[in-house]
Amino acid sequence: MTDRSRITDLANETILQSARAVLRKTSVFDLSIQSVVDQSGLSRATVYRHYSTPSDLIAGLAVLTVDDIKEEMKSGLDAGPAAAYARAAVKVLTSDSEVNRQVVLHASVQSKDGKWVPQGNLPESLLVKWGVDIDDAQVGLTYFRGAMYSWACGFFTDEQFAQEAERALSMAGDGR
Repeated sequence: MTDRSRITDLANETILQSARAVLRKTSVFDLSIQSVVDQSGLSRATVYRHYSTPSDLIAGLAVLTVDDIKEEMKSGLDAGPAAAYARAAVKVLTSDSEVNRQVVLHASVQSKDGKWVPQGNLPESLLVKWGVDIDDAQVGLTYFRGAMYSWACGFFTDEQFAQEAERALSMAGDGR
C-alpha cells in the first residue's frame, strides 16, 4: 500500500467515524458535510473529495457495516453461513444501535435511488455465493428483515432483535 492510499484510507475512516459521531449526537436529518468537517477537523475539500452529500455518507456507512458483518461472521461459520450472517448482523448492528438504526432505515430509503450497498453484498447474493439454497432460506430471510426493520424503527430492543433473529434461523429448516 502506498503512502497516498494509506492517507486516503485514513481520511475515509476519519470521515465515516466522524459521521457516526454526528449521528450519535443528533440524527440523520442533521448530518451534513459541514457537520462532518466540524467533527473531524478535516478540510471541506477533503470531505467532499470522498463524499458529495449526506446520502453518500450514509451509503458509505452502510457498506462499512456490511463489511463489518462479513468480517464478524468468519468466527461463526461452523454454524453455517446463514446462521453466521444473521448472528454477525445482530452483533454488528447492535454494537452501535443509535447510529446503525438510522443507517439501516436511511440506506433503505436510498435504495430507491440506486444508492445502497453493492448488489454483491445483499444477503441473497451472499447466501447464494456461500452455497445456501435461496428458496429454502427465503422465509427465514424475510422474517429476519422484518425483525431488523422493526428493531431499526425502535419497536424491538437489541435483545428482542437477537431473539427474533434466532427465530428467523429456525424457519430456515435446520437453523443453518
